[in-house]
Amino acid sequence: MGIAHKIYTALGGKEGSFLQKKWSAYCINKDLKAKQKLLRTYGVEALQEFKSVCQEFGVGYWLEFGTLLGAVRHKSFIPHDFDLDTGMMEADCTEEFREALKAHGFVLDHSFDYVNVKTGERRTSEYAFHYKGLAFDIFLGIREGNFRKVYCYEVEKGDVVSSSRSYSFDCTTPLSTVTINGVELGAPTDPVQTLSWYYGENFMHPDPNWTSRNGGNPKATYYTTDEVTGVLVRPEI
Repeated sequence: MGIAHKIYTALGGKEGSFLQKKWSAYCINKDLKAKQKLLRTYGVEALQEFKSVCQEFGVGYWLEFGTLLGAVRHKSFIPHDFDLDTGMMEADCTEEFREALKAHGFVLDHSFDYVNVKTGERRTSEYAFHYKGLAFDIFLGIREGNFRKVYCYEVEKGDVVSSSRSYSFDCTTPLSTVTINGVELGAPTDPVQTLSWYYGENFMHPDPNWTSRNGGNPKATYYTTDEVTGVLVRPEI
């Protein structure tokens, strides 16, 4: 128990109290700053290691979500970002590939399984790794004909998925590239169109009110929990 927490307890900090809320905000802000520092210290290195494994296996990959946004908007990382988002096709992210990532310093933290509640279909749709403490997500493109679907989940306390959404992209066209801090990296076929689907047409201008929850993006397909959900899976130790 740290000194700050001892002081908090001695002062009678309780769940929901004014003191607890202040303490919680302090801890969240401190943790966020530590994560942001990890991104700036190891972000490019982690992406280069991932790129190296993809080249070793001869598979394509692309930057996703906030990492892609940083590459296009800043040619670096978003100033307030704290993790890395990448994508690759589900069929390419084999057990052998994941073992190679492990050999390059990636540690699996958890994964998400896509679950079609009505049919019972279940398959892995995302892997979440750490690289030297930095969170590194791989979103899997699930192929449906000439399209790939990417699924995202909102997670509440207790690892409960409260909502799910998906995006569909043509996967018959070649991938492109973008740069982060001068390093060339894989990107979707049309990064600008992709980002406009994720964040709206004005994605080049930060919007503090933007949210992906509850239909915040008209290009996404949103699902109720009795249609599609996700299950967070922790690796066995």
